[in-house]
Amino acid sequence: SDIIPDDDGTFDLGSASKEWQDIFIDGTAKIDTLTVDENATIAGTLGVTGVLTGTSLDISGDIDIDGTTNLDIVDIDGAVDMATTLTLGGNADFNGDLDVDGTTNLDVVDIDGAVDFASTTAHAGNASFADNAKAIFGAGDDFEIYHSGTASIIREASAGNLTLAG
Repeated sequence: SDIIPDDDGTFDLGSASKEWQDIFIDGTAKIDTLTVDENATIAGTLGVTGVLTGTSLDISGDIDIDGTTNLDIVDIDGAVDMATTLTLGGNADFNGDLDVDGTTNLDVVDIDGAVDFASTTAHAGNASFADNAKAIFGAGDDFEIYHSGTASIIREASAGNLTLAG
């Protein structure tokens, strides 16, 4: 038989002490507010129009959001396809490779580790170094070019020769 609420919306389905175990809906569920006690797991497509907030959301299907998404942690194990711009208000930490096909415009680049230029890199601007910051070449840091603040220095740092060719 049908379960029909009163016209003033005063009846609840279940209570704080008596809950439904599983609800199976074949059709459309129209819910004004959905609160999930722990983590929400969605197997299929989640379409969100409006605001999606939470601390954890596990999705094994597609997600389509037209609005704002506020999640404390987003863990994505597969590919991410973005049709528009991704804007980050904080830091992005990549624990693997970052592969960019196209142009990358960076305001400031701070590299704490080694830089590997596997092929020729051409750029239209200047490469600026602070005083005593060295451009180092060779597998054993054999050749250096730098400015000490008072002198410009080209240094052969190995037992080899420094050759200028024209």
